[in-house]
Amino acid sequence: MERSRKLDKFARDAREWRLSAESNHCAATALFEDGRFHLWFPAATLGHGAIEMFLKAALIYQGMTVCDPRRIPIVEKSLTKNDCIWGHDLVTLAGVLCERCEQFELDAPIRRCIYYDEDLTVRRGLEIFDPFFSELRYPHESGDTDCLGPEHRRILDDIVAKIRKVCV
Repeated sequence: MERSRKLDKFARDAREWRLSAESNHCAATALFEDGRFHLWFPAATLGHGAIEMFLKAALIYQGMTVCDPRRIPIVEKSLTKNDCIWGHDLVTLAGVLCERCEQFELDAPIRRCIYYDEDLTVRRGLEIFDPFFSELRYPHESGDTDCLGPEHRRILDDIVAKIRKVCV
């Protein structure tokens, strides 16, 4: 099957990315609030997806395009690698947002949680959510998901609030 030779129609549509992020955030919140511990795993996965999509929406607002930079010559020759945002690593995506938008700060504080014996920042919250993409999507032994629980909803909400401020 041949890959599409066109840029995806949503690659520059921040509104659609934000709407999808809002849906994932709403679903994650509902699952975290449900109270059944086995639902915290899909909640965390949806939470990661929400953060990722909010970050990508904010980056589109900053002029970027969601596109695999390895496909630039195929989809649109006018793009450069610096125009493209790609991947699932939240800390990396947020780092790019920090470079492009001075209102977004990785070191901004978020609420303290009893499971983490440290003052949390946006960066640390992203580091907590980052493994959920790979660790929780499929059944396998997990190493970076200790202490998963309802407090992760607070971390998620705080991170989302910080990103929403820059993706108007």
